[in-house]
Amino acid sequence: MARYGDALLVTGEHMRCQMSELPKDVEYLGKKWELVDDNKKFRFTCDQCGKCCKKVEVMINPYDIARISDYLKINSAEFVNTYCKIHIGDSSKLPVLTLKTDPICNFNKGGLCMIYDARPAICRSFPVGRAQVYDKETKEIKEKWMLNPNCSSIPLRQQKEWTIKEWIEDQKVKECYDGSGEWHKFITELCEKKLVREDDMFRNLFVIVCYMSVGDTKVILGLKEMLEEFGIKECPTFNDAETIKDKVDNAIALARWLFITTKEMEVTE
Repeated sequence: MARYGDALLVTGEHMRCQMSELPKDVEYLGKKWELVDDNKKFRFTCDQCGKCCKKVEVMINPYDIARISDYLKINSAEFVNTYCKIHIGDSSKLPVLTLKTDPICNFNKGGLCMIYDARPAICRSFPVGRAQVYDKETKEIKEKWMLNPNCSSIPLRQQKEWTIKEWIEDQKVKECYDGSGEWHKFITELCEKKLVREDDMFRNLFVIVCYMSVGDTKVILGLKEMLEEFGIKECPTFNDAETIKDKVDNAIALARWLFITTKEMEVTE
């Protein structure tokens, strides 16, 4: 994540803010990064060195949580409690989840990723990083890319040449981006309408609904029933949750209703 004026460019965190146009480069992790289009060519062949798993902050979203939990055959609450840490985003003021890396990712065993098939989008896209800006006036998402330093020990001329677009398609990153689409829309709307609260009750409920319950339809339905017992009506209807994306969208639907719709209803009453 990197700030640029009044804009927040997203490489891992789930925030988007307003700006008129994307800059040519951006400060991130103490370095300047050139922002490029997806037709940019680069060479990269992974040599499984594991450097990308060390001393990094891997931010994850609900779709990552649901996919990895399903892959490990555990529920999302167990995954969050065991493998994640929570901090408050500097700009969003929302709870942000990252994988524990002390000092190396817990899923790196002998240089290999133990959840490779379900790895988070930010890992899947490496060495490519995505930067996005949400324009509040046009309602458009402006997208650019940046390239991390090549860490492979294989001589550069022997490494395979890609365009960024080819790499994203090859690594099936778009599936992850599509799966987290409703999440990004929800976070954008929540921040735009200035509905983020900084009290413990809000943050704890946010973590439960958006992180610890995602991917578990029974828990989401249980939360809905509990809210209805307290007299809170008109909860959203849910999909049949046949896919992981359906389960994530159900959790986000409940979160949107809980943190946005109910607050707007209070204002109109």
